[in-house]
Amino acid sequence: MKWPNDPPLPPKVLEKINLRIERFLAEDTSSNGASDSLAVENLILDIFSIAGSHSGTNNAGGRQMNLILLGMEWDTDTPRLAHAQKYINRLFSGDPGKAYEYIDKAINERLQEDSSVAKNAMGQAGSLGGTAKNQHTKIVIDKAMEHYEKNKSQFISKKAAAQALEKEFPPVKFSTYYRILRTKAR
Repeated sequence: MKWPNDPPLPPKVLEKINLRIERFLAEDTSSNGASDSLAVENLILDIFSIAGSHSGTNNAGGRQMNLILLGMEWDTDTPRLAHAQKYINRLFSGDPGKAYEYIDKAINERLQEDSSVAKNAMGQAGSLGGTAKNQHTKIVIDKAMEHYEKNKSQFISKKAAAQALEKEFPPVKFSTYYRILRTKAR
């Protein structure tokens, strides 16, 4: 995992952080929201403690209290972090059950939004695909109808016109031309 490098973290500290995350992921077998939330809180505290240990401050309890206070009051101006902020605020306020309920609702809402967007996109793509697919045929028919209008007098009937247009303006079939010509006023 890539970590912010300001101030630079020593490689041994980065290794400890990555090992802690790997342990968290390996142990993540719970389906209980409250215990999941406590595990996340402990992960955050441990990472903060590991990262803070290299700064020369050996007071782990002080660092942990500082982080808990920061977690309770953290306020972000970054819209992408809004849900994370609310989740962490609830975690560090001492109510992991509410934290889990909140993040569960946020995830479900996001999944629902993504599903809705995908459904709309597929519907539009389907409509656009049909329009694009038929665009060539529409152009051919338009040219054929223009030709018919200019040369109406050459055709003894609409049936004869449809037969001539089929030969002169493929790939549209006789039946399509004949249907279009029958519905046109002469």
